[in-house]
Amino acid sequence: LVYLYSIYESSDHIIGQFEELLMVRRELDFAASHDPLTGLLNRRGLDSVLDEAGDSGEALGLLLLDLDGFKLINDRHGHQAGDDLLKQVAMRLKGVVRPGDIVARLGGDEFALVVRGVEDAAAISEVANRAVSIVKAPFMLMGQLVTVGASVGVSVKPERDSGQWTAEVLTRAADQALYGAKRAGKGRSMIAHWDDVA
Repeated sequence: LVYLYSIYESSDHIIGQFEELLMVRRELDFAASHDPLTGLLNRRGLDSVLDEAGDSGEALGLLLLDLDGFKLINDRHGHQAGDDLLKQVAMRLKGVVRPGDIVARLGGDEFALVVRGVEDAAAISEVANRAVSIVKAPFMLMGQLVTVGASVGVSVKPERDSGQWTAEVLTRAADQALYGAKRAGKGRSMIAHWDDVA
């Protein structure tokens, strides 16, 4: 009887350790794919979403958003204010997309939005324009109103495409459109075309 009790106690201890390991594993997986400041997906998490969409043939729009004027805010008000601004931008961007769509912070002042199941460039462009507008509205930082802008580059992956739109090509296209939006005067969105990245 003592032997059986000892086995039961040992197995209970082993199960507890296993559950603890699973919990640590989940926390590490989350940390590896999420931005610690905003809690949004990071670049690794975004790449995973894009790879899954490519494998499934899902249509989507990728929007790369870069804040215009963030460095000035960060330099003038300090890094803590800059971090607070990034958190507020993240919250606003979550309000631009539908449930099931993705908002990610890629680092610095660069964000990404993934609009899932939509291949209509006009609909995705509307999301990009809403993102530009919502970021343009003043933010409250340390008791002061401050403003930044946003430039957005958009690429669209059609459903069941011919394979030309890999995650890398989709990202490169959105990145080129983002720089096009910045060159055109910032505070706007621009849609990539296949001819631009082929």
